[in-house]
Amino acid sequence: MCIPLLLALLPQAARAAPVVTLADIAIGNDDNIVSARDGLPRSTEQFLHGGIAAAFSTPLDAGLSLRLQARLDGRLHARYEGLNELDAGLEGQLLLRPGSGFYTPTLGLAMHIGSQQFQSDLRDSLESQLRLTLREAITTRISLRGELFTSWRGSESTVFDSHLKGGELALDWLAAPALTLTLGYQYQAGDVVSIGRPGASARANARALQMDDVFEGLTALRFDAQTHIGLVAASYALTPALAIDVQCRYVESDSGFDTRYHRWITSSGLVARF
Repeated sequence: MCIPLLLALLPQAARAAPVVTLADIAIGNDDNIVSARDGLPRSTEQFLHGGIAAAFSTPLDAGLSLRLQARLDGRLHARYEGLNELDAGLEGQLLLRPGSGFYTPTLGLAMHIGSQQFQSDLRDSLESQLRLTLREAITTRISLRGELFTSWRGSESTVFDSHLKGGELALDWLAAPALTLTLGYQYQAGDVVSIGRPGASARANARALQMDDVFEGLTALRFDAQTHIGLVAASYALTPALAIDVQCRYVESDSGFDTRYHRWITSSGLVARF
């Protein structure tokens, strides 16, 4: 469903000039790259991430616009080369602002399709996502972002398949002319993968199990869980076109049957706008 709709939007976007090109590069650290259950040994990993995106925008009607973005991302890992990946994605979004008042929200409907290619033979996947979005100014310095989403991923191995539903809220605060601070929370319900040596309870409740091809001797386990993600981020503009971006995410998942994990993911880098 998503692919024909996005392709139908291409002629509209092709008639519009590119409004922005983004490029980013960052280094990061994940203190639980295998999503090991609490109480079990954890593996810390460092990574280098880079990406580039081109966005197009065109008005369709009063208060209604179309935005199309194509993006390419890559990630290299320090120790686990099988996790090295190259991602490509296309997203179309209809944006509606039904008035011109300061507090008038901007509503959006977005569709995303993407491909993820890993050195691991099990993880290559195709994904799609639908999102309902909201952006609302609270004050001249504080704005609210929210979304509801559902996503699907089909992988070479069923253990890395997923179906997720959830929502997200974030506050952006322009704390100083060049400094933006962000506080966010995301909730997900659906498939989560943990890698390790699952016990009897986890095996009995697993949706899929397979020996992993990156972490030797360990098993990948897919299970249904509730996941909570907290985000703290800061962006400092060095120039109008270049900013430093620092992020910290806390992830906690709980299946309710003796499989629970948490992880901290931090990154810092540069974002350029052309």
